[in-house]
Amino acid sequence: MPDPGSTITLQKSQSNPGLMQEWDRAAKAKIRYADEDMRKSLQTRHESSYARNITQKMTRENQRQVNDSLKEKAKQTAGARSKLEDELEALNVEMAQQFDERDRLKDLLHKQKAPLKVNLQCIEIRTQRPPTENIRDEVHQELKQQKKELETTYNTLRKVLTEVDEAIRRLDDIKARIREDIGRKGDALSLDMQCLSMPRADGKDIPELNSPTNRQDQEWRTRVIDLCREAEQERLKAHKIRAKGVAASHHRKEVDRAAKARSIAALKHKLNHTRMQRSKIEDRLIECSKEITEAERCKGDIGRSLADKEEPFSLACGRLRTRDRRPQPEKLRDGADCALEAELGILNDSIVHLKDKKGEVADEIDLLKRMKKELEADCNAKNKALHLDTLCLRLESQAARGGAMDMGDSRDSGRGQSRSQYYGDQRPGTAQSNNSARSAMSSTSRHRDIMRQLDSMGPGTARQPRPPASSRGSRPNTARSQAVW
Repeated sequence: MPDPGSTITLQKSQSNPGLMQEWDRAAKAKIRYADEDMRKSLQTRHESSYARNITQKMTRENQRQVNDSLKEKAKQTAGARSKLEDELEALNVEMAQQFDERDRLKDLLHKQKAPLKVNLQCIEIRTQRPPTENIRDEVHQELKQQKKELETTYNTLRKVLTEVDEAIRRLDDIKARIREDIGRKGDALSLDMQCLSMPRADGKDIPELNSPTNRQDQEWRTRVIDLCREAEQERLKAHKIRAKGVAASHHRKEVDRAAKARSIAALKHKLNHTRMQRSKIEDRLIECSKEITEAERCKGDIGRSLADKEEPFSLACGRLRTRDRRPQPEKLRDGADCALEAELGILNDSIVHLKDKKGEVADEIDLLKRMKKELEADCNAKNKALHLDTLCLRLESQAARGGAMDMGDSRDSGRGQSRSQYYGDQRPGTAQSNNSARSAMSSTSRHRDIMRQLDSMGPGTARQPRPPASSRGSRPNTARSQAVW
């Protein structure tokens, strides 16, 4: 059913053409405005869709770039961490070698005390020599030089040990820094991997963007490279210190061996020279004893000659006194008086001459006895020097074989003494055995006495060794020479 109002308006418009045109313009204007709004809405919709697409593409591109950056950073962090771990492993190997070197040096320092102690014992033992034998000979010089070389070796090894300890400390410090950096790299790598594994946000729970914390500079690779370079330099320094320690220990070992060989050679030479001098003194002592015996026999012969002259002298004096009692007229100087006077003069001259000769012989006997006493003292001094030098030689030889011997640890050493009588590899032939039997028995008895004396001495005993008592078949000792001859 048509609207009455519109019917009335249509009727009015039909009746009024101006209103119809105005209505038509208004309708067209509304249609035009509607078209314009629709066009703008479509344009806006197209623009918003384009902007949404562009924003989505940019977001995806940014996310791809962020993911690529995170992946690249994770790869770089993993590479840096792997490099640091390799450097840490190399540091651990170097530190283990440094610990081995330190233990080796400590062991060498501990072993170095033994030859130094032996050297000091030898120097102290040789100070107990008699004043006539206590001279600055070649043995003294070689022992002093050996002491200097041993002290130099000890100080050198001690210095290298200090350098090794310092290298271990530096390696430990840089190892702690590398471990800390590896821990930081692991944390950063886990956080980057966590960022890569985060799910996409659905737009409902958008986290609030806080202000970022302070960031470090971007030269973290430089720090890693510098740390690795520093660790490599420390490893090279530690390697040089180890090589220095090995070279120094080998060099000082050869120097100490040469010094010990020189000391042993000097001791052997001094022992041989002292034995030769002692043999000559003992020969002179035997000759002196023989001469004293001959002089005593000569003195006895002179005494017996004097006793033989006393009876004829008394007889001649008695005859002369008896003839003096003759009567005064009979007291004439006849031939009997001249013969008695001549006999008395001859007997008196003989007695005076024999007494003078007896005094000269007595003086010679006193001189020979004093010389014998001096020879005995010199021989005793030579014996004592021989015993002390033999002890020093045994100490040095045992130290050269790898063991240090205290002054009280000399038992069971007499078993090899028969082998040590010959300093070379040559042994005396069978043609010389008969000639050397006497000296061999003497040397064996002396060595046994030395062993007994050393067994009774402790490491800190200051008692001096006594000369050994000579055994049967050996050369006469100076204490027995007077009784023998």
